[in-house]
Amino acid sequence: MSATLPRPELIRNAAVQYVQAGLSVIQTDLKSKQPVGTWKRYQSERMNPRHIMQQAHTWKAIGLVCGQVSGNLECLDFDHKAAWFPTWRDLVEAEQPGLVDRLTQQKTQNDGLHAPYRCPEVTIPGSMKLAYDRIPVDGPGDH
Repeated sequence: MSATLPRPELIRNAAVQYVQAGLSVIQTDLKSKQPVGTWKRYQSERMNPRHIMQQAHTWKAIGLVCGQVSGNLECLDFDHKAAWFPTWRDLVEAEQPGLVDRLTQQKTQNDGLHAPYRCPEVTIPGSMKLAYDRIPVDGPGDH
């Protein structure tokens, strides 16, 4: 089964809308999800929508740069088919009912889940692991 590639104009239009919403956008590789080309400058400045309109017609995927440049955007990334999302959801709902339903929730290409949100009054310290999970693997030795 092969994935359908997004149409270039949809990627371009989404990138422009994200920038207009105050988010920093970069081009990413569709499979690896890694940034394409030089992107460090977009950790401190947003791309110009005009530049996106000229360049993004070849983009296959986009990513958002979190942190101050995107209005203190932060993103929780639930891997492993979002196995821990229900537990997290229950904990958050116990403290702040209705909050999780107000968050954007994006399914990832590997059946994980992203939950981006902004913290305008808090300095975001940068990317960090909040939790780890053991994954069983085959073979001898410690893993």
